[in-house]
Amino acid sequence: MSNPFSPIKKDPPVSSADNEIQDSPAVDIGTDKGPTQAYLVTAYHLSILIGAAIIVLLAYRGTITENDAIKKALFALCFGAAGGTLTASRYVVYSVRHSIYDPRRLLWQLMSPLHSSLLAGVALLTIKSGLFTLGQPLSPEEPKHTLAIMAFSFLVGLASESFVKKLIVAIEALFGERGDLAQEPRGSQVKENGTRRGEPAKSDQSDQS
Repeated sequence: MSNPFSPIKKDPPVSSADNEIQDSPAVDIGTDKGPTQAYLVTAYHLSILIGAAIIVLLAYRGTITENDAIKKALFALCFGAAGGTLTASRYVVYSVRHSIYDPRRLLWQLMSPLHSSLLAGVALLTIKSGLFTLGQPLSPEEPKHTLAIMAFSFLVGLASESFVKKLIVAIEALFGERGDLAQEPRGSQVKENGTRRGEPAKSDQSDQS
């Protein structure tokens, strides 16, 4: 028997870090909302993958169109969407596995396939137009050319965030201005010499006087 006069053990104080973990908005996968939302998103991703596969098959057989340029455009859009869908779906599976599903990422999970599809199409246009070049040009021989478009579009969709960063760097080099406006703070219009963009520098003002 335990001693009834033994001192009562007190729980250790809860730190601020523990409070942040307890207040985390991630949905507990043991509740109804967590798995339901994750399963619905997974069904949405599966429908996109199946739909993209059907469109690619029909376009390859010539059922949708016989135009070769339209076929390649459909391949790029579908494989880009497949790459973005795979990225978003992997996050859902991983978060459900570790019971850390976050409902705030729902919009990202829904829009990633569309964004990746559009980015893959834009990437193919920039390469076909000669605006941007790859380290190794696409082979003009068939079916290597079509397979290269499919693989390239899928990689763009899979790594769409990295592609956007590279695209911004290329835009900055092309136009000579910064393109990452979202990363600029509101007070970033002030240069190092204390002047604002569009205003003459202090040295220029002193020279004019």
